[in-house]
Amino acid sequence: MKSPLLCLLALLLSLPVLAANPPDANAPLAEARAAMARGAWDDARSRLQRFTADATQAPAVRARAWNFLAAIDARQGKMGNAHDELRQALALDRGFGLAWENLGYVRLVLALQAYEEAALTKPSPQVDEKRSQLRALLGLHAGNAAQTEAGAVRPQAEAAADAHAHAPAPAASGDVADVGAALERWREAWQHGDAKTYLAAYAADFRPQDGTAATAWREQRTRRLAAAHAISITLEGLTLAPQAGSGHVLASFTEHLRAGSVRRTQRKEIEWRHDDDGWRIVRETAL
Repeated sequence: MKSPLLCLLALLLSLPVLAANPPDANAPLAEARAAMARGAWDDARSRLQRFTADATQAPAVRARAWNFLAAIDARQGKMGNAHDELRQALALDRGFGLAWENLGYVRLVLALQAYEEAALTKPSPQVDEKRSQLRALLGLHAGNAAQTEAGAVRPQAEAAADAHAHAPAPAASGDVADVGAALERWREAWQHGDAKTYLAAYAADFRPQDGTAATAWREQRTRRLAAAHAISITLEGLTLAPQAGSGHVLASFTEHLRAGSVRRTQRKEIEWRHDDDGWRIVRETAL
């Protein structure tokens, strides 16, 4: 059975991205927009962060840069960051209507996340009703992760001339959901000592982070899984971010492991690629 939180994350990552700013003649913002359009998210983020720190820029223009940053983070599922960036935008320009609209959208998503957590820890008819109401406000349905087109927070279609004002569409919702399911199978196989299923999650060209030969690594993992008992593995703070240009999906999370007397917590990134036989791990990095 899929983890409810994984299903939620897949659902959230399929939502329309926040509305970015309308076109403008400011060169740094135009350069950041161009970087976003070609999927160079780190470049766009760096440009925008420098711009927001430039006190010589007009407050209203800096507010637009904060809105851009929020659009990037929302696209990557980082709604907490997007919320803070929109607050920065509105602190600079209280009349920035698009930022207010985006902030309302982000707060709805954060509220849905909170009620999904509540449903796991203390389920009740009241919690289920509020989850349903929030899903309806966001235009979601439990069985359908729906829209994958990039668009504004508001539901109406954008004019064709303004289409470039938005970040490119994320990976299809089905792709993100499939990666979430593959990650859950990987976790369960590890937790239950199922070496065959666990190792099948890795691509044939996977190379371990420590440089160990792939064959030796697989043999080592098989021995360790066979010897381990009472393993418990939980993944906290999971995000699933489609990687522009590569078709890969990056899973980032905090991994909590318990095995006998061993306790370990670490941040981890796992990069997934879609091969002929499904989603497979091509990179696993402990941070």
